[in-house]
Amino acid sequence: MAIIQEQLSAKMLGRVFSLYFSMAILPSMIGLLFTGFIADAIGVATAFIIAGFIVVLVGLLSFFNGSIMALERKKG
Repeated sequence: MAIIQEQLSAKMLGRVFSLYFSMAILPSMIGLLFTGFIADAIGVATAFIIAGFIVVLVGLLSFFNGSIMALERKKG
């Protein structure tokens, strides 16, 4: 959020955040549709463990992605 706010002009923020949150809601709706089936198939605890590993993996991949890490430095 902070990077988006720094990179865009103030008059574009409303439009961009509207699109951003609209796009963020779509995967969560799809995920909610399948969560019950996944939990029934592999168990709730296992589903949480797998989801946790996925979150950590995405965080690590983002941390080691040079273009993401350089966003703040490019502004200068």
